[in-house]
Amino acid sequence: ALLKKFSKGPQKVRTQICIAMAALAVHVPVEDWGGGGIVNWLSDEMNSQQDFIPSFLELLTVLPQECSSHKIAARPERRRQFENDLRSSAEVALSLLTACLGIDQLKEQVLEGFASWLRFCHGISASNLASLPLVYTALSSLNSDQFLEAAVNVTSELIHFTVSRESNGITEQLPLIQVLIPYVMGLKEQLKDSSKDEEDVKAIARLLADMGDSYVELIAAGSDDAMQIVNALLEVTSHSEFDISSMTFNFWHHLMRNLTDRGSYASYGSEVSINTERNRRLQLFRQPFEILVSLVSFRVEYPELYHTFSEEDQRDFRHSRYAVSDVLLDATDVLGGDPTLKILFTKLIQACGNGQNQKWQPVEAALFCIQAIAKSVSVEENEILPQV
Repeated sequence: ALLKKFSKGPQKVRTQICIAMAALAVHVPVEDWGGGGIVNWLSDEMNSQQDFIPSFLELLTVLPQECSSHKIAARPERRRQFENDLRSSAEVALSLLTACLGIDQLKEQVLEGFASWLRFCHGISASNLASLPLVYTALSSLNSDQFLEAAVNVTSELIHFTVSRESNGITEQLPLIQVLIPYVMGLKEQLKDSSKDEEDVKAIARLLADMGDSYVELIAAGSDDAMQIVNALLEVTSHSEFDISSMTFNFWHHLMRNLTDRGSYASYGSEVSINTERNRRLQLFRQPFEILVSLVSFRVEYPELYHTFSEEDQRDFRHSRYAVSDVLLDATDVLGGDPTLKILFTKLIQACGNGQNQKWQPVEAALFCIQAIAKSVSVEENEILPQV
């Protein structure tokens, strides 16, 4: 009754009512909702009282979010039972969300609900999921400024779904992955669009980084499509905003691990085959990691107005330098310490210039980067280090 009463009331009030109802649902057995649980009860309510659909949709979105909330005092066995009941109602929930797609003003809310259920329930087959209208609505909404954030959230959850423990392996998820990747890659050009809102650019960058990090094993195989993803992630890394650029740092670390860890090549059997494939991949990814070194090395440069920064901003900047150091070390594992040193030494030479009107910040930045990888440089290196 309260949910209906405040259906057109303040958003915060309606949300709190939904959270309270979700908490109540944890304690109420399935049969007390009319035999089909709260989701089936919601289905009946939405069909019979369509004026309140927005409120019911919010409750449908909140239910899986609150299911595992430890703010709700419930015995473990009761909580597990409720989770199982809710998962068994996933198809009903998705059907309700699909039915609401026809109402334009509810589109964003529907996408938020879909993301919520994807996050909660990973038991749907990839082929069934790939055929859902909700998926195509979300993917097509990636090109809509109005629905971009909600569409990114859904797509991100779909990506995570394909690599979840319950997904039965990435091979089984290929039908869905093959649907997702072209849509996500289609966003790459928007990174350079100066008319784009900064938050939208961050959302796109986050999605590309999510895709790279989730599919790093596929990317490490080095197919043509994989290299296109790598190039897209290099574009994210090159973004002028560190908050955006750094979204890719985990990907580069995981890619390095995948390329260098011998366990990644176990399926190749013999030692000869393993070494051959490992060398092929390291050679293939050499250029992207060389570009990576060039892209991140300038990030450690002290801003001219650093002395005016607050203590917190100064601390954040120092942390960003440490993060760049880690990326450089990842690069040395792929390229080798000496080749990485050569790239950074070139940066140092450029920073020194002809010595006239020289700023100290670029020089210090290059030296900082060289120091960061110093332990990776071979003791026999006698060409560059003496010049440094």
